[in-house]
Amino acid sequence: MEIFNIGILEILFIAVLALVLLGPDELVNNMRKAGRWAYKFFKSSYWRTFLDVKQEISEMPTKLIREAGLEESLKEANKTVEEINKQNLLAHLEAEPRIRTADRSPLDRQTPVHEGTETDQQRILPPLPPDSGGDSHDAANGK
Repeated sequence: MEIFNIGILEILFIAVLALVLLGPDELVNNMRKAGRWAYKFFKSSYWRTFLDVKQEISEMPTKLIREAGLEESLKEANKTVEEINKQNLLAHLEAEPRIRTADRSPLDRQTPVHEGTETDQQRILPPLPPDSGGDSHDAANGK
């Protein structure tokens, strides 16, 4: 958690430093003074004016759009964007099976194998040695 881009450790360091510099009695008195000053400031007309200006600035884009009559144009533009997105989605869903077929490797394709011809997999992989009938563990140990 950070307040004014100051972390908890920095706040703790500042508090310990204030305690060392001011001492426990002066620290309490100064904190009371700071609290009274903050209370007076936040109740003052300056703070209210600041909040009013802040709210006017945040509402200004909405007011300008309404006054210029752009609200309807903005709704139409959003509607057009949604329609285009739907069309793109449908086109993608229609093209997806063709893409999947084109992306498959020749080994994955279902090609008919005629009797007496090798498949691609048989040409790539060497044949397995014949099984001796015994346990592979026994054969490895010489039994």
